[in-house]
Amino acid sequence: MLLLTLGYSAEAQSPNSDMTPRSGEATHDLTGLSLEELYNLDVIQLNVIGGHTHPAHEIMFGYEFMFMDMGGHLSGTRDVSEAEILRQFPSASTGMTVEEHMPEIMYAPTNKLTLMAMLPIKHIEMDMVLRDGFHFTEHSQGISDLQIMALYTALGSVSKGQRLLIDAGMSFPTGSIDEKNTIAGLDPSTFKLEYPMQLGSGTYDFRPGLTYLGESKKWAWGAEALTTLRFGRNDNGYRLGNEYNLMGWVGYALTDWFAPSLRVNGRIWGNVHGADPEIDSTFDAEGDPHRQGGRRVDFLMGVNFFVPEGIFKRTRVNIEGGFPIYENLDGPQLSTRWLLSAGLTYSF
Repeated sequence: MLLLTLGYSAEAQSPNSDMTPRSGEATHDLTGLSLEELYNLDVIQLNVIGGHTHPAHEIMFGYEFMFMDMGGHLSGTRDVSEAEILRQFPSASTGMTVEEHMPEIMYAPTNKLTLMAMLPIKHIEMDMVLRDGFHFTEHSQGISDLQIMALYTALGSVSKGQRLLIDAGMSFPTGSIDEKNTIAGLDPSTFKLEYPMQLGSGTYDFRPGLTYLGESKKWAWGAEALTTLRFGRNDNGYRLGNEYNLMGWVGYALTDWFAPSLRVNGRIWGNVHGADPEIDSTFDAEGDPHRQGGRRVDFLMGVNFFVPEGIFKRTRVNIEGGFPIYENLDGPQLSTRWLLSAGLTYSF
């Protein structure tokens, strides 16, 4: 994800703040940093939501970007060819890309509590082929579901050592679940896009979780469990399956300006409950509500650059890329080939 962050800390501007770095203070390891510098160093990768807490009264505006490429098909862990899919359905997907842009804002009323709001904007494309060989591309684009989160440090120091955070959030149905497209020149009103092409869930979703953060000298590590629990059914008669995420990571500050990191992210998501009567479940596998669930484990490598001094102080660059090391899909479904995220932050 690409994250462009502008932050302002009232305490950092106060000459009496105990979080203002002393002149010439060394920053050769994580424990030598002041509270504010520790938060701004942010060795933790951008995709770790629970890791982005802030000192009291700091405000952060951000922008994130994510890209995911999908291709090939799996049913369970077995590869499925397009020809096999076309024997069962009149059309088959051949590839899919998802871009996500996400403006966000964070505010910390206290050192222990950080509030955040995120509004994703998605652009999704899925390439398709018919039995007769005709190729076409489906598109959807617009805002997704608004997410509100609170991160509270329940155990441990907010400045160093080990911490346990409680994550609590809600997702609001601001994304469209009525995206439509043309197929072979048909009127758009006659064809509603499949479930993966819709921009939102259409339901109010609860997002509880726990985050563990640890650090010792130049090492930073942690784990996070985050769930998405969906309630009721949307206006089109269905709800997406619940999601369960579990990740672990480790980062090492080789210098006071460079820290590589490794992250493993596991995700389980369920099938659609109910069905949208306007989505044709016989046209392709993506329209079948019973072929939407799956399990995936991603391995991701990252590099994190931090400018501790000088004119570009507090500038950070984060890059992370990876691929699935395990995937089991209720398919046939498109398989994820690779993911890439990058970030640039600047706070003051």
